[in-house]
Amino acid sequence: MPVKSAPFLNAGAPTLAPPDSEVRTLDATVPANFSGIEQHNLFDLLRFGAATLVIFSHSYALLGLPKDPLASAGGMPLGTLGVAMFFALSGFLVSRSWLLNPSTAVFLASRFLRIFPGLLFSTLLTAFAIGPLVTTEPLNKYFASAQTIDYLNNVLLFPIRYNLPGVFASNPMSGAVNGSLWSLPVEVLMYATVMILGLTRVLKARYLLLTFTIACAMLEMFVFSKPHWSGKVELTVLVGPSMRMAMFFLCGASFYSFRANIPRDWRIACVAGLAWYLSFNNPVLASVDYLALPYVFFYLASLPLSRLRNFAKPGDFSYGLYLFAFPVQQTLVHFWRPHLSVATLFTSAFVVTLLLSVISWHLVESPSLRLKSKARRILSTFGPTPDRAS
Repeated sequence: MPVKSAPFLNAGAPTLAPPDSEVRTLDATVPANFSGIEQHNLFDLLRFGAATLVIFSHSYALLGLPKDPLASAGGMPLGTLGVAMFFALSGFLVSRSWLLNPSTAVFLASRFLRIFPGLLFSTLLTAFAIGPLVTTEPLNKYFASAQTIDYLNNVLLFPIRYNLPGVFASNPMSGAVNGSLWSLPVEVLMYATVMILGLTRVLKARYLLLTFTIACAMLEMFVFSKPHWSGKVELTVLVGPSMRMAMFFLCGASFYSFRANIPRDWRIACVAGLAWYLSFNNPVLASVDYLALPYVFFYLASLPLSRLRNFAKPGDFSYGLYLFAFPVQQTLVHFWRPHLSVATLFTSAFVVTLLLSVISWHLVESPSLRLKSKARRILSTFGPTPDRAS
């Protein structure tokens, strides 16, 4: 799915269905590679953890406090780390979805039903429940305001609207209603990228995909990460972080294509983690993230912890956590800021947001996914058999 820390807060086809022997290797002590990770993984747990990292990181910024511990140490903020994990896993799963069922109609229906119903629910709840509760404007003016109506256009994603009239005006992060939404347009653009790469067969030709990923990495490293080259605030504040997340998505897609060729070894994971640590405050090593972090993410996802593979059996609440956390945190800050520490804000926001996520899952997201399955069955009569993983 679609998570993620707001920027102003700081050539051959792969084997699509590995043999059973390859799938079972993930339950062995030392699997040779990542074959089978698409069936047996901890993706649900990692997504939930990524959303939690975002909530924790935002607890600092929304209280007007210094950077979170990881950012203070010279690394990326913990929220950005969570977003990077979201994008890497999404790149893996979405590219797999296309390769298993290269139908434009099925792909678009699946992506729409996964992103937009939850986003619509979040937008309506924010505008018509949270907004009226905290606005400094008279309610008649609030509801009649063009800004309130315009906020509903967030369901269209382009561009994101961050403000509602009189809402959170006195908070340290003044006026920002839901800063986390910045990453959703990037996610949707990456869906479009996968579709284009799929239609042009680049996605299937894995060495072409790798070449494309490297070219995008060079563009990010030498253009969008250099503010004195771009010369425009919007490029460095918005496009720069967007390009970084797009890179993690493409790395996830490439990881899927080469999963049978990438050795799975705890020592490599340790070296990758160390390389990432050494990149802190080191602009020369800044882009090591694109190699190191995805490997660590997928290594963690492949751990043979079978009991945790059903983590999302009660429901996949990670998307809801991401959508609702920011406005919930801002609301808590609005009412109780003098009494809040990072720990109390994080804990209280997590509990409230999890409750909203459970409601969103059972009332909106899960029913939408059932529609998604029906749409796939209908649309797949015109194409290959669909896969249910994405």
